[in-house]
Amino acid sequence: MSAPRFYLDQPLAPGARFSLPPGPARHATRALRLAVDDVITLFNGRGGEYAARIERIHKDEVAVSITGFVDIECESRLRVVLAQGISSGERMDYTLQKAVELGVAAIQPIAAKRSIVKLAGERAIQASGCRHLIFRTSWVYGARGSNFLLTMRRLMRERPELKIVADQVGAPTWCRDLAEATAQVLSQVVSPMPAANKAEPWGIYHMTNAGETSWHGFAQAIQALDASDEVRAPARLLPIPSSDYPTPAKRPLNSRLNNDRLEQSFGLRLQDWRAALALCLEANNKRPQ
Repeated sequence: MSAPRFYLDQPLAPGARFSLPPGPARHATRALRLAVDDVITLFNGRGGEYAARIERIHKDEVAVSITGFVDIECESRLRVVLAQGISSGERMDYTLQKAVELGVAAIQPIAAKRSIVKLAGERAIQASGCRHLIFRTSWVYGARGSNFLLTMRRLMRERPELKIVADQVGAPTWCRDLAEATAQVLSQVVSPMPAANKAEPWGIYHMTNAGETSWHGFAQAIQALDASDEVRAPARLLPIPSSDYPTPAKRPLNSRLNNDRLEQSFGLRLQDWRAALALCLEANNKRPQ
């Protein structure tokens, strides 16, 4: 398995020592779970790559030293086309930014509403015979757009009591973790392929934050971490069955996904959903209002 690759917008040279920027550092420790003495690859898009060793980790600070330069082909032998579901706000912006940085040749937006349409899209891609990567995820949320996190934060301020489904289980997944993990996968497949044959990475992967909870448990965690309104009494969160909350599309009781193949193929495992939620709320609270 190749070393994890990180794009840095700064000069790089053998012997240099520095700390990774906050984003890559957080991904190295929380998503990739790298440790001291692990080897990573750094590149800045100006030709070549640099092997680096992790010297120190303190909380989210990752200090590295560049051990050598690797001269590689500038152009990938693969023409990667990213088929990306259309999303709102920072989800789409961040994913497209990382895709461009990593050399994706083309981006094909896909409009999908419900699982039946998404399954048809998956089957069409598989039937085309192209080399492809399909990432299945669940319960995606973020600091912008329209999603469960923002809806709950608003309703908890507006209403004294909320009834929330408690018999559907899944893994809340932060859009930023999803985008960063997707970028890491693309960085590995876009790299020039080694001469030796290796297992083809193409196919379907599950990609969610670790752990599981119900919608009711997700709401409880949001309320516990959201201290934006300390004056008003917290809303009562009442658990209810799915039968008490009918929706146009029937939702499965079990939305849990097994992410083992993602870890085995690319060395990636996203952080626990609770840690991701805390970081999302922290980042959102730091944004100018």
